[in-house]
Amino acid sequence: MTKSTFIAAAVLGIVLGSVVAASAQQQDTAALPMAEYVGFGHNPQIELDIWNVEEASREEFIEKCMQSAGFSYWASPGDAVVEVPDSGNGLASSLRDTPAPLASKAPSQNDLYVDQLSPSERNSYLVALYGEDWESVSQSEAAYAGSCTAMAHDSVKTLARASRELGREYLADVEEQIANQTAVVDETIEWSRCIAEAGYAYERPSDMYAALDEEASTLLTIWGSAIPSDEIDRFEETEGLLLKAHEQCGETLNTASSAARAGLERLFVDAHGADLEPLRLERWTGDS
Repeated sequence: MTKSTFIAAAVLGIVLGSVVAASAQQQDTAALPMAEYVGFGHNPQIELDIWNVEEASREEFIEKCMQSAGFSYWASPGDAVVEVPDSGNGLASSLRDTPAPLASKAPSQNDLYVDQLSPSERNSYLVALYGEDWESVSQSEAAYAGSCTAMAHDSVKTLARASRELGREYLADVEEQIANQTAVVDETIEWSRCIAEAGYAYERPSDMYAALDEEASTLLTIWGSAIPSDEIDRFEETEGLLLKAHEQCGETLNTASSAARAGLERLFVDAHGADLEPLRLERWTGDS
């Protein structure tokens, strides 16, 4: 179902979004002060496991809700996985692994059930599942609110909801401040000089990653899911050479960024200690 897929992706994005950004990609996040808490991207596998448990609970709620509304519904398990590239940014390999179009995927039990309903029954089913005006991209909150999907999200405690406000403060107080720290500013200038000697014109690593993202996006725009292998080979070579230069030029910048992040995180923990307690790792994993 398109809308349920969209909602799941949005929730997962909030939990596992790039809170720990490119500047920390080579850093051992488990050693950082904020690694004691969940919801900030430092424990991606644990946070995904939490999301999968939440998703299974939502699906069970939806199943019962839809049955109460007079429809059949089969709960799907939470089975999302974290995919970590073997090396580099992983963009080229992700282009090779573009998922098959939805049309070629085997239909679920729910899809088969909906297909055999009459048009009026199908509409009633989707209203119960997603709310009034379910087919509209501008569906109002009020129209969505009474649906089984909305009630499932409201009824299940989620890490995304629990960490949302502090996550925004973390972005402002830590993530967005790393690049402004004196040592990081100095090493970024040195990185830019070094990368220029290798033939690239970037002021900072984030510009480099943005350029790679844009090139990958252009390939997808032009070719869709059928990018020719030689185009991917070319992009993979570009990506590999650029990231090799970045690795050679970025060691001291990574060190400075890691130290800055750790220091800013210590200040963040000191300032928000009481508010962070509900997000302590063991409270969500059951470990003591």
